Amino acid sequence: MGLILLGLAPCAPLLPMMTEKARGDLNYAASFILLASVGTVIYMPIMVPLLVKGLTVSPWAVAKPMLILVLIPLVIGVVIQSRWASTASLIQPFVKKGTGLDTILMLILVVIIYGKGFIGSIGTYAIGTQVIFFTVITAASYALGFGMPRGQKSVLSLGICTRNCGSALAPLFVAQGVDQSAIVMVTLGIPMMFGFAAIARECLPPGRANLSI
Repeated sequence: MGLILLGLAPCAPLLPMMTEKARGDLNYAASFILLASVGTVIYMPIMVPLLVKGLTVSPWAVAKPMLILVLIPLVIGVVIQSRWASTASLIQPFVKKGTGLDTILMLILVVIIYGKGFIGSIGTYAIGTQVIFFTVITAASYALGFGMPRGQKSVLSLGICTRNCGSALAPLFVAQGVDQSAIVMVTLGIPMMFGFAAIARECLPPGRANLSI
């Protein structure tokens, strides 16, 4: 159940940060986040009941974290950049540092809250399954980007290998009687995706950076 939900929720909000490190196309990253967010909001409420028996979720339960954490901040950033470019340049370093600190804090909290669950997953094939899962989607998304510039292929691979774990967790938090191992499986994807995104960022051939966003 946890792995299926991870599979239904591509593209973490940290994609722009990873894209910048990989010298990818930031304009394409913004478009990818928007498309992935809208697509997840549309198809996840439809696919979850079909793929996960006994688990139903309302569209709002999935849409709410996407709207608050991804779509609304993205729209605000685009408006500021388009209307007040000089202001955007001034606040960008602070936003970047805040994002980095927030990412570190999230990782620490995940380990503190779910550390025992991670240890308990050893020997259950959960870790090995996720290693295979992230390896396949990272490599396949880059390899199948036929004809795309390297900067866009990097974004595609990073966008697919990162997961929006907030959206994946939303159905589990609103459903009744959910097995806690499903929640652990989803949260295990957080350190996994950070690790694979870091590896992909260093290994993928760099493209020409597009910082006009």
